Amino acid sequence: MEKELNELKEILKRIENLRFKKLISPEKKPERLLGNNGTIFLLRLLERSRDQLIDCLNAYESKRILSLYIQVRAHYETTASLLCFHRKLAKFYTKEMDWLQMDEALAKLSTGAKLKPDGESKYINPDPINVLTTIKHADDLLRESGSEVDMFAGGYNFTSEIAHPNHLGLIYRSKVSVETGTVTFLSDEEAFEKYNKSPLYKLLISANIFLQWYGEAFSLLEKNETMPTLIK
Repeated sequence: MEKELNELKEILKRIENLRFKKLISPEKKPERLLGNNGTIFLLRLLERSRDQLIDCLNAYESKRILSLYIQVRAHYETTASLLCFHRKLAKFYTKEMDWLQMDEALAKLSTGAKLKPDGESKYINPDPINVLTTIKHADDLLRESGSEVDMFAGGYNFTSEIAHPNHLGLIYRSKVSVETGTVTFLSDEEAFEKYNKSPLYKLLISANIFLQWYGEAFSLLEKNETMPTLIK
């Protein structure tokens, strides 16, 4: 798995080069704040993706297989939010969506929250877009770009099977012998050796998709919007 680990570390280096220390909103308020708010959303996703990749590598190195699956699954969700945003942004610029729809979509993606303080208006923190909806948007975008299968949902569903306490999420640390009627619980090393390959492959899919479409979304904003000042 050395090749895959090195590729992930290279992706992390590329993410480091995309990070900024500070964002300063335009001094003169533009007609719409999509450039400013969209950039904030993208940069926050970038930070989240970075943390998840670091956690995945740490989980791999410490042979914590459940932590690895959970973090890979979480990275898919981060990438799905990015692709959902890009798809809606592209539809807005091709006039398939109006401004109110775009503004509402960004608000739900970036400020949506299920837990709200008592009495708080839903317009301050609207309900978020459902995770499975963002997963579908991700595959829809990839299909529009030439993919022939719903590979994103496939990767997400696969990692979910161990991340959740479903059948695979319950048996990954045990081995059953029907003949003797025994259940043997695996050590960290044994469980890691049995399940360590697939999550890295799935993570590379999500990480590479994230990098590609992050750049595409950023370019769309730069081309069409008044942008904030970014400081390294």
